[in-house]
Formats: sequence, C-alpha cells, structure tokens
Amino acid sequence: MRQLAQLYTQAKAAAADEQWDTAGSLLDRLLTADPNYSPDAQSLAITVARQRTLLEYYNAGQRFYDQGQCAEALEQFQQVRASTPHSAPKGYRSTCSTVT
Repeated sequence: MRQLAQLYTQAKAAAADEQWDTAGSLLDRLLTADPNYSPDAQSLAITVARQRTLLEYYNAGQRFYDQGQCAEALEQFQQVRASTPHSAPKGYRSTCSTVT
C-alpha cells in the first residue's frame, strides 16, 4: 500500500510540473496495481490523459505552423481550442489566436 501511495504522490508532483508523460506512466502503474485505488487517482488519470492529447494536438499544430502549413496547423489548434474553450493554457490560446 505504501508503494501505491508513493506512486500517487509522484504522479501528482509530475502533473503539477506538467510532466504529462511521467504522470501518465506513474498513474498507469498505480491503477494497474489497484484499479480502485482512489477516485482522486482516477480523476487525475483522466486529466493527465486529456492534457497529453491536447499537447499532441498542440505540438502537431506547431510543427505544421513552423513548416508553413497553416491550414493543417489551424486544424490541430482548433482541436485544442474545441477541447478547452476557456481553460487552455496561455501558450495554447496565443498560438490559436496567431493562426486564426
């Protein structure tokens, strides 16, 4: 049980530092060991998965934008905007505004 608590503490710290892959890996280990560990851990896992997806869209959009492929970049950034209309991190919003 102590090891699970340690995994959860590490996952929370990684998420607070926006280290989404690390947080996701730790939560996967935790919830594989005990799928019912806690509702908070399950909620954090959902949040981390969502942030990872947003980061994938954002990074893809940034790559397209850097290559001058604005239509493709816009499509990716719109995925970010649609997923987080009011709560997107500052960088996500400013890039969407630049392209749109």
